[in-house]
Amino acid sequence: VAGSKSTFFNMSSASLIHKYRGESEKVLKCLFEVAKLMNPSVIFFDEIDAIASSRGDASEHEASRRLKSELLSQMDGVSNDSEVDNKGVVILATTNTPWDIDAAMLRRLEKRIYIPLPDEEGRKQHMQLLLKDILLDESVDIDDIVKKTDGYSGADLHLMAREALMGPMRRHLAGLTAEDIDEKRSNGTLDDEVVTKVPPVTQDDFIESLVRVKASVDGSNLQKFVEWDQQFGSK
Repeated sequence: VAGSKSTFFNMSSASLIHKYRGESEKVLKCLFEVAKLMNPSVIFFDEIDAIASSRGDASEHEASRRLKSELLSQMDGVSNDSEVDNKGVVILATTNTPWDIDAAMLRRLEKRIYIPLPDEEGRKQHMQLLLKDILLDESVDIDDIVKKTDGYSGADLHLMAREALMGPMRRHLAGLTAEDIDEKRSNGTLDDEVVTKVPPVTQDDFIESLVRVKASVDGSNLQKFVEWDQQFGSK
């Protein structure tokens, strides 16, 4: 990780779950051992609820229970400050359904922080970052776009901007067949045209993109996050 000079381990449920008995626990144990050896280090679990959901369901597979037990055990080891090797190992995790996480895991995640949807100023900064190297037409009004994206997440803004950036290319290629486009790509003229002939992105491109890309977060569920944060969040 730049700045902190630490080693970053990006983990997902797919990288941990194996079909052979005992392999998932071995991978998890190896992960923590390597993180201790390469400290300072950060272990990041994306969508932690996929491997640390609430226990007690009778239909839960034994392999899933063993993986959760191993994860909890390894996290206990990291939190033991009496061991020098454990110092400098930080565990981060994300989830969109914090209420599904097992209570034992919540106790081990000392800081539980709710990150709300970006406000107007946050969306503006995000858009400026996404468009900083993009050729924009004089008609583009970022403030107007930001106002129209109320309720959008950071990922929604990224998708919306990417969709808008495709507008000029679609206009440039309008009327061409798939064979024509393949020929331009094979002889290298398509890349040259992207630089010299494709027009800048216009305000209309963003307006059309807003029609295509809607907010993915259900506003009615936001209160559920707020209530969870009030009960379990860390200030």
